Amino acid sequence: MQGSVFPSFRRHLVAALLTLLAVPAMAEPGFPPPQTLSFDIIRHDDIIGSHTIAVTQNQGRHEITIDVKVAVTVFGIVAYRFKQHGVEYWDGGKLKSLSFETNDNGDKFNVTGEASPGYIKIAANAETFHYGMLPLTTMWRPAPLAATQILDPSDGKSYKIAVTDLGMETISVRGQLVQARHWRWDGEFKRDLWYDATGALIQGHIVGDDGSDVYLRLK
Repeated sequence: MQGSVFPSFRRHLVAALLTLLAVPAMAEPGFPPPQTLSFDIIRHDDIIGSHTIAVTQNQGRHEITIDVKVAVTVFGIVAYRFKQHGVEYWDGGKLKSLSFETNDNGDKFNVTGEASPGYIKIAANAETFHYGMLPLTTMWRPAPLAATQILDPSDGKSYKIAVTDLGMETISVRGQLVQARHWRWDGEFKRDLWYDATGALIQGHIVGDDGSDVYLRLK
């Protein structure tokens, strides 16, 4: 839900750690303008959580703050909770560091990352990993089309994906019809994401493990 935005339960939030070879740094999409975007997380037409993305900029440096809260109830009882606070630091269009605290239904993760040329060092609880410069699942900007792996800062693990640009579509946002570019992730981390002309995320969709549709809708 912001690493793992949607309450797709464990399968979409935690995957087996892959042994990776270092890969070249990928060209990164541009940055959306400084702003705060707040979303409702909706399942079965019920609001089950919130997702907030704050983008700030200072002299070419960007700070991205992500906050996610989810509570899924069954017969009035909370059956699943997810809470996350994360910060990404970018300089000159390149990721420099990240720090995420996540509580995934009682499983707690403290993930930090420091970037060096060509790779990023991730510390996740008591483990340390080195990855090539993979894009992140935080979704506030489109993933590169060339991406084949993506890093989930919720737990410091990576997933296989394939990214497709499905082109421009007309969607309803805040009751208004707008043009948005539709991106799809397939593989181990499936998502449909829509971005406006500035590159800002304005809608998201995932199918949960139970087959339910879960949406990220801009407030």
